[in-house]
Amino acid sequence: MNKPHSISIIVPAHNEGKTISVVLAALLATDFRGLRKEIIVVDDGSSDDTFDSAEKALTVLPDDCTGFVIRQHVNQGKGVAVKTGFAKSTGDLVIVQDADMEYDPQNIATMIDEVLKGRADVVLGSRFIGGLPRRVVYLSNAIGNRLMSTVFSLVSGLRLTDIHCCYMLFPGDLIRGAVPHLSSARWGFNPEICSLLADWRKDLSIVELGIAYYGRSKDEGKQIRMRHGVVAIGEILKFNLRPAIPYPLRSTHGQRSDNTRTHRLRDARLP
Repeated sequence: MNKPHSISIIVPAHNEGKTISVVLAALLATDFRGLRKEIIVVDDGSSDDTFDSAEKALTVLPDDCTGFVIRQHVNQGKGVAVKTGFAKSTGDLVIVQDADMEYDPQNIATMIDEVLKGRADVVLGSRFIGGLPRRVVYLSNAIGNRLMSTVFSLVSGLRLTDIHCCYMLFPGDLIRGAVPHLSSARWGFNPEICSLLADWRKDLSIVELGIAYYGRSKDEGKQIRMRHGVVAIGEILKFNLRPAIPYPLRSTHGQRSDNTRTHRLRDARLP
């Protein structure tokens, strides 16, 4: 891909009024290797002050940044919120940032490095490689994530260690081209997008990069429950047993001759 000059950060948020302003301040303060920033907050039917807090945080922006808030008056799910943000994005690169401060935006800068160095088209974060700080609150969550990633790898043929990691860095044209193929409204978004990457692995160089992670407890607002894992297993099977989706940028990207699999950088470090 051509050298990127801009990045769109999609921030889906549902009742994250306590943390959304902190997350946006961190995004504004982080240097994304000189790339121009576009911050798109998608308020997914929040009943608290998420929308007002996000609008206030994006009122005054530096010259290298634009930002706006999209309000969905009815809660439709994270998958819909992310898809809405993708469709509105304009950046050469696109990534999702959760609104709960479990993920440090400094990770995004290290992911961008892999693209700028020409080593990757797509960079996937992983909480299970690299030896970076990781706050583990619930053993069941860690086991569940590893199990789901293993099931995904077995049925898709694309070996990944953390399919439910928030951080996935895409070429903007690729993810905008993928929007018509995204159907999952809620917690199936990650398995769905990973299944598309499995379909397109011959066309892409995919790098998996260790990231820092600071998980929340349920008392702190953690929304993932065991039932979501059960649903996710079903989604993994559904999306990987469907017919393959054609690569959306076929007219502008030549197919790679090798069977590209995921490269892992286990010793990545934050700057």
